[in-house]
Amino acid sequence: MVDRIKVKIEDSEFSEAVKNGEYDIAVPIQVSVGKNGDKEILSYDFCKNVAEEFSIKHVNDPFSTEAVDFLKSKLETIMAEYGYYYPINNCRISCEYRCTDPAELEMRKKCEIISSTEGLKYHHDLSLDEVVMTPDYEADRLAVIKDDDVIIAYAGLNSIEDDEDMSLEIYVECAPEYREKGYGSACAAELSSYLISLGEKVKYVCYSDNTASKRTAEKAGFEYQRSVMSFVCFKNDR
Repeated sequence: MVDRIKVKIEDSEFSEAVKNGEYDIAVPIQVSVGKNGDKEILSYDFCKNVAEEFSIKHVNDPFSTEAVDFLKSKLETIMAEYGYYYPINNCRISCEYRCTDPAELEMRKKCEIISSTEGLKYHHDLSLDEVVMTPDYEADRLAVIKDDDVIIAYAGLNSIEDDEDMSLEIYVECAPEYREKGYGSACAAELSSYLISLGEKVKYVCYSDNTASKRTAEKAGFEYQRSVMSFVCFKNDR
């Protein structure tokens, strides 16, 4: 039997929508390696042949430079046919973490769960002016820490939509001078605890070379699950 990576094909209707240009961003192939070493490729149906070839050719090292070059050489032409382009060096590896037992950090006592930023002051280096919340959606909340009534760190949702495995992805922001002090981890743990109390599952994703972000997740009680390499393409008119 030929050694190969398991290939999973996206829903045909979703693949067809990508072909019709209904999305600004497309991921024709995503390769994942779990903490136990299990490997999987998720592919659009019209990229299945590339995925199958990749699954054999790069079974031993799917994140290598050669593996990325293979995908680039095969997928750029396919995706260009449907109006998508691939930015140079855009195939980065992400680490995915899950949380079931948020860490009981002392700093969590400083956290507040809020449903709106209206009327609140926040540090000028934070991007809270770009945050749009939906208060009626019970899970769409921020966990914040204030210093002298000014928000200096927070955790929020990347999206109010569940992903394919019904997990909500959170992210963390902290003003530069407050980093490495536990504020980000405390916010992540507090928001995760809140979401879990609602019956939600929570995940955290960061680039594999972002040591500080990985440390934030681990301190908050998140456990590493898998590494993911996504071949991300964008609409030509984006």
